[in-house]
Amino acid sequence: MAENVKATGFTLRARNADPSSEADVAFDWLAVLGVPEDGVAQIDALVSVLQAKSFGDFLHRRHWPRIWFSVPFFSPSPRAVLLTANDLGVQGARNPAVVGVVNGLESLPALDTDGFSVRATNLDSIDGASGFYAAAFAIGDPATPTGSATQAMWIDHGSEENTEDFFLNVFPGTPYPVNPGGQDGDSRDFAIYFDRSFLAPLVVLATARGRTPVVPLARDVTTHGFTLHARNTDSVGGHALFYWAAIGCVDGCG
Repeated sequence: MAENVKATGFTLRARNADPSSEADVAFDWLAVLGVPEDGVAQIDALVSVLQAKSFGDFLHRRHWPRIWFSVPFFSPSPRAVLLTANDLGVQGARNPAVVGVVNGLESLPALDTDGFSVRATNLDSIDGASGFYAAAFAIGDPATPTGSATQAMWIDHGSEENTEDFFLNVFPGTPYPVNPGGQDGDSRDFAIYFDRSFLAPLVVLATARGRTPVVPLARDVTTHGFTLHARNTDSVGGHALFYWAAIGCVDGCG
């Protein structure tokens, strides 16, 4: 969860929703600047879509062992890989709130590859199927411009303030209350429309903000907008607040 976001930085809060295990964790993050800035190093970006897999109910786990990059990263800087669950390829209405953890690519002997793997856990009270959007970012190396296509990418971004009914809900106070996880009313759906349409299929990334650990899912994604489903995974109620970013092509891409 992102809190206290300012021009100089932010606070990242994390909650372990798995009562059966404990471990050390690390985080990748992306900050999106709303306007271009001269003198900033070019960002290399590669996007992926992980095919949907079936999950059992609460805490059931699935694994995507090898997600290859179509073009290897040559950047000397560390890369950040971000995930958001989606409903692409899901048959029926059961699309549980799952979260993924990015690990190194499970390489094959004598095969030089570049990519990552994902382990995902169902934090919902229902079973079903979910896939993921994934996007990898690194500071570009001018000598090896892997991300030359990044110049033709368009990034739209926002928060719950971009939902179609925000101004109908904000005046009584903090909007979009949700009940504790596992109870009726523990999730909400939000219709979000892009500032301008994309020309090709895109990826959507989202994360909770504030103090309620909602798990966001990108559903019904089109070139014009999407539905964000947010489910509270905490044992207490709160508010479904979030940030989102959509990455795709506009005029001239490709």
